[in-house]
Formats: sequence, structure tokens, C-alpha cells
Amino acid sequence: MSNSPWTLDGSIARMEYGPWRAQLDLTRPGAGLTNVAGSAGPLVAENLLGPLPPGVDVEQSIRPTDVHLRADEVVAEYAATAERPVRATFAWRCHDLGWLDEPAVRASDGLMIELLVTLDTDEFAVPAETIVRSQLAAEQSLRYTNIAGQPLEPIGVRDRTATLRPAEGALCVLLRGGGEQFSHAQMVHPHDRCTLRLERAVDSSAIVLRHDLFDWPLEKGVTLRARLRGVFLPAEQDEPASIAAYDDLARQPPALTA
Repeated sequence: MSNSPWTLDGSIARMEYGPWRAQLDLTRPGAGLTNVAGSAGPLVAENLLGPLPPGVDVEQSIRPTDVHLRADEVVAEYAATAERPVRATFAWRCHDLGWLDEPAVRASDGLMIELLVTLDTDEFAVPAETIVRSQLAAEQSLRYTNIAGQPLEPIGVRDRTATLRPAEGALCVLLRGGGEQFSHAQMVHPHDRCTLRLERAVDSSAIVLRHDLFDWPLEKGVTLRARLRGVFLPAEQDEPASIAAYDDLARQPPALTA
């Protein structure tokens, strides 16, 4: 019997990890994980870590050529087409917080979801820009400056948007929901070139996080990879825990691009 936290029903993947639940429709990868629920019940996360391959709209349906489970991951592969000559592989994995170097946080106190994005092509100079999108309710957004001893800085979402770039600090943000049991931190590996945009959703208290990956052409014989991490953390320990989560990710080997 498999010990995977994922089960597959056609193109629908369901996650059950302790008290945590979520669902993926792999024909709409851009929607990411939906119906996210934890020990306190449903969380205000419309979608989480939804990757859009080059040239694919968030509402567009694309059928994977292969879906399979691998240890604690669910993996979906999407073939190249004449209109979209890029092969894309997306792998989502989940884990408790036992790896987190923060004494005040127990393994069972939250959940980590990681997304690994892999692209390749048989063509030359193919657009590779890939968007990874999440939308969560949040009253406050903060950024890790990656400066030892410095607290997280509030992010001002002026005119409903803010843009963060690697030269300005770590691409690690913390969203606080105000009164919720959990906060949510989201981050990208420091070796992965990325621009992070925050947008205040129209007529909503939600924040949209948009990671823009691979802003350069993809060439035949080259493989592009990037790794993103989303972590649900206990609200009372969210600042030190989010810093510890980013520092752990930064210590990991980069998702090598060949």
C-alpha cells in the first residue's frame, strides 16, 4: 500500500496529510491547489502555487500526457504543441514542518508545499516565461530583507500592486490573515531568476502573488528548472518561522538548469 499523501482519480489529485486537505485539477494547473483545509477547517486560499506554462491562460484547460505519483509528489507532464513548443513538467510535494529549524514550531504545526517547474523544447529561441500564481486572503503582507537581525518589512501595495525583485532582497513574503490560526509564507530559491508581483484582488481582501519565471528564450538542449515553496505557519510564530523556512530553502542545492 502506498504511503503517498496524494491519490489520483483521473486528472484530479487529492492530498491528505494529517489534518491537511487540498485538491489539484491537473487539466487546469494554473488554478493550483484548491479547497485547502487544515486543522482549523477551510483556509482562505482561493488557489495556491498554480503554474501557467508559456502561452496558457489561467482559465485554459490543457490535458497532461502523463500523471503519476512519486514518493511525496504528484507529477504532471504536458507535451509541446505547434502553438506552444515547450514541454512542461510540474511536481507538487507536501511535508510537515519537521525540517524547520525553529524550536517553537512543532512538525505538526503547519504544512509545506513545494512546486518544481521544469521546461524543455526541441526548438530554438522559444518564449519560456512561466507564471506561478496564488491567491490568499491577507490583511498584511511583509518581506524578508535577507539581512541578519532585521525584522520583516511591510510591503506597501500601492495602486493595488507592488513588484519585488531579487536585487532588493530575498523573494520571501509573509501574508497575515488577521485573526487566522495560520499565516502563509511563500518564497523562491535565490538561484532562480524571478520577479514577484503582489496585487490586491478587485473587490476582495485577497492578495494575488504572481511569480514571473524565465524571462529569457529557451533553447533546444537546455532544461530550465525553478523551485517555489509555500508554507502554512502558526500565526504566533510566523516571522521567525518564515525566515527559518527561507534560510532552509536557500541552503538547498539549486534546481539545476542544464
